Amino acid sequence: MHHLLDWATLAKSRQQEKRLQIWYRESTQIEYRVCHWRQKQSEKALTHAWDF
Repeated sequence: MHHLLDWATLAKSRQQEKRLQIWYRESTQIEYRVCHWRQKQSEKALTHAWDF
């Protein structure tokens, strides 16, 4: 019984770890996209500035 409990705890912590990794990956991807988008916006602004 005790062994089973340990395994369940281990499985739960593994799941949380996986969730954290997924969350971290997603958050860094969003950050990257935001940076990329901002860069594109500033490039657009620059090209539009040259239009005048």
